[in-house]
Amino acid sequence: MRKLLIALLIALSSPSFAAKTIPVTDENVCFSPYTWKTVTSGGIAAREAVLPGAYIKIAFKGTSTFGLVVDATATRGVTHELPVLEYSVDNAPFRLVAIATDKDVYTIPMASGLTSSTHTVAVYLRSSGSLTNRYTSKKSHVIVKGFEVDDNGATVEQNIKPKRMIGYGDSITEGVVIEHDGGPNARCAWLPMVASALNCEYGQVGVCAIGFSKGVDDWPKFQDSWSRYDAEASRLVNGKFDPEPDYIMLSMGTNDPENGSFFTAYSIWMRNARAAAPNAVIVLIVPPSGCHREQITKAAATAGKNVILVDTPETNIGVHWYSGAAAMSYDGIHPNMYGQGMYASCIAARIVEKMEVK
Repeated sequence: MRKLLIALLIALSSPSFAAKTIPVTDENVCFSPYTWKTVTSGGIAAREAVLPGAYIKIAFKGTSTFGLVVDATATRGVTHELPVLEYSVDNAPFRLVAIATDKDVYTIPMASGLTSSTHTVAVYLRSSGSLTNRYTSKKSHVIVKGFEVDDNGATVEQNIKPKRMIGYGDSITEGVVIEHDGGPNARCAWLPMVASALNCEYGQVGVCAIGFSKGVDDWPKFQDSWSRYDAEASRLVNGKFDPEPDYIMLSMGTNDPENGSFFTAYSIWMRNARAAAPNAVIVLIVPPSGCHREQITKAAATAGKNVILVDTPETNIGVHWYSGAAAMSYDGIHPNMYGQGMYASCIAARIVEKMEVK
């Protein structure tokens, strides 16, 4: 009885923190633009990401703990190519966590023992099943329902970059084979680096193995899917981006054959993209191997105003088109971190140069 009384007293004297959930609709939460669609989960507003590179940034105070509330119902029983998140608390090294396969709605704990001062968390979708019918199935999607904090926890305003960018590409943009062990890492692909250089929040839309001439699994060809999150939802509102991006980036062609149909499809997409964002700067980028250089250059020359052609011959010596490993690529086609960094720095420099000339 004495031991029971002591245990009870200790429990009563220990601080107790009631948890609450900050909704995804909180105005201080930053979801990467053009990559999170709005859905409903259990009658509550949620955000759903389909492709790697989607991110969340949040700043908060008044809580000792922080967790991400996710709906993992769709991943129950999945045995391979699970969605993998990585997160950083207060700019500490990133930690990896896979979405659970044995839970429905649950909280992923990300921080504990925090002081009551302001803290930050950044969460990225690092990778997902690139060959798992991502267009029609939710098995590799991530659905976020909110952010769990102590009862006194609250978000605070954070520094959000003033411009917006959306970038399209294939597995190179998705960050496939970027790690030495062959692993994917969307956050370390070229687009986030270019967006940072141009002071943009960004939407990363890289689909492994896609092209103008081909889809992959259930994902349609690029010209039939660029405007959509997935089979359920369009990322356009009444045919327009909302908000309109400052930049639209396109690095596409590695998976397409060298023929006249590429130029035709590429030109049609440019017209459609311009209709969806009349004032955006459209940046047409030759793939890092240099493939389709002539056709992309020709398309850019006929594209009209606010179009920039970017070529990066610096990466051609280290990324060869399906011809074996090289300095900038472990498999000969997908840039490694060195190759991605070289590609990104050249892209950013060329954009700045050409915009200054204008």
